[in-house]
Order: sequence, then C-alpha cells, then structure tokens
Amino acid sequence: MFIMLTLLTYEPVGHLNNLYHNSSMLGRQERVAMVLLLGVMITVITAHLILGTLGKQPFARPFTNTSADGELVVAAGTIDQLVITQNGGHMTVYIDTVTVFVPAPAAQELTLRKGDTISVYGVVQTYRGKKEIMVSSAKDVSVIPKNTLNSSFSTASTFPAADGFS
Repeated sequence: MFIMLTLLTYEPVGHLNNLYHNSSMLGRQERVAMVLLLGVMITVITAHLILGTLGKQPFARPFTNTSADGELVVAAGTIDQLVITQNGGHMTVYIDTVTVFVPAPAAQELTLRKGDTISVYGVVQTYRGKKEIMVSSAKDVSVIPKNTLNSSFSTASTFPAADGFS
C-alpha cells in the first residue's frame, strides 16, 4: 500500500480534510506571537498618546551657547529683529542674543512683530558657525501676551476692604 504525504506537513493526503485535525487555525506558537504583537501594539499606541499630550516642554532644556547640535531646547525673549528671506519665505527671528530659524511652512502661519515676547521650542543647529534654534512647526512658537505679568499682580487698591480694615 502506498501512502502519499504532503510536502510541507508530512501528513497523509487523505487526512488533511478531517475536521478533528484542523480544529484550530493557529497553532500555540502563532497564538502566543499574536498576543505578544497585540500587547506591543497597545503599548506603542498608549505611549504615543501620552507623549503627544505632554508635548515638547518636559524634554526641552534651556538654550545656551554650549547646547549641542540636535538638542531640543527652549528659549524666550523679546523680538529684536525679524528677517524674511527673499528666496523661500523663511523667517529668521532674533530674540535677545538667540537666533531662531522658522521654515517657510511655519512662518506662513505666524504673525510676529518686533517687540513681541515669544517662547520657542526647537532643535539646535549650527549655521555659518553660529548656534541657532530651528523650529519645526508654528506650534513651537508662542507669543506671550504683554498683560500676562501685569494681570498676575494686583495693587492693594484693587482688593476690596476687609471687615474692620480700610
């Protein structure tokens, strides 16, 4: 009697269609692999959502002249000068002693004026021997309203008189 075997499973050909033989589509190792992949996928999605809501602030360091290229930094100050390039529409912002490069797509979304106080998050790069901060989007530049400091502090005359005191 001659029994034909399949090439991959070495099972007799006549027994491949039996229901009891194929009760589960995935073997134990495949099920474990699927559970592990699902766990990794859930972990990555959760980490992405958490880090996305945190933003760049917890990871940025204050900018200094010794900041390394590629380092995520934060700087704040008053705009001394704005220069828009003739080719490409990029913007260079000078705040105090820091140069900030804003690429054209981000520059088109911003409305900045000389004298505005801004806060920027970006990556340090060296351009023509000088350190500068390169922002990646308009969200990395925020204008700090001038009334922020004044509205935080009130004078004594604005408080209502307490009972027994005038």
